[in-house]
Amino acid sequence: MTLIKCAECGKEISDTAVTCSSCGHSHLQTQSTPNQTQIPTNIRWIAKLSGIVIVLSLIFLPIASCGEMTFTGLDVFSDGNIGAGIKILLGVSILFALVSLFLNKGQSLIWSGVIGLVSLAIGYMKARHDVRVLSLDIGAYIAGIGFVVLAFIGSIMHMRNNDEKTAK
Repeated sequence: MTLIKCAECGKEISDTAVTCSSCGHSHLQTQSTPNQTQIPTNIRWIAKLSGIVIVLSLIFLPIASCGEMTFTGLDVFSDGNIGAGIKILLGVSILFALVSLFLNKGQSLIWSGVIGLVSLAIGYMKARHDVRVLSLDIGAYIAGIGFVVLAFIGSIMHMRNNDEKTAK
C-alpha cells in the first residue's frame, strides 16, 4: 500500500481508497490505470524476426525448382538467363522485408507485408509463364508466410493505435 495525494484537497490517502476520507472526493476516475492498448515490445520483435526470416529464406533457401534444379535468390540474381522483371520483383520482395526491420507503425508493416507478398506472387507467375514446369520451394513458402505475419502484426498494431486514439 502506498500513499497518494487527493486530487481535490491534497491530503494523503491510501492508493486503494475509493474516496478521500477528508473531503469525500471519488478517486475511481483519477487513479491511473495501465494502458491496455499499448503495443507490447515482443510483437515488434516478432515483426523484426519475420523480416529477417523472409530475407534469409529468399536469398539462401531454394525458392523455386524446375525438375531436379533448384534456385535460391542468389542463383536468380546471378543467372543471365532469368529475365530482369523476375529479378526486380524478387528484389522488391527482399527490399520490403528489409524495410520492415525499421518500421514501427502498423500501417507501414501492413503495406510492407502486402507489397512483398504481391511482388513475390507476381514474380512467381511471371517465372511460371516463362517456364511451365516451375514449382515453388520451401524458401518461397517461408517468405510468403513471413509476409502474411508482417501484415497481420501490422494490422494488430494499427488497431491498437486506433483504440488509443479513440480512448483519448
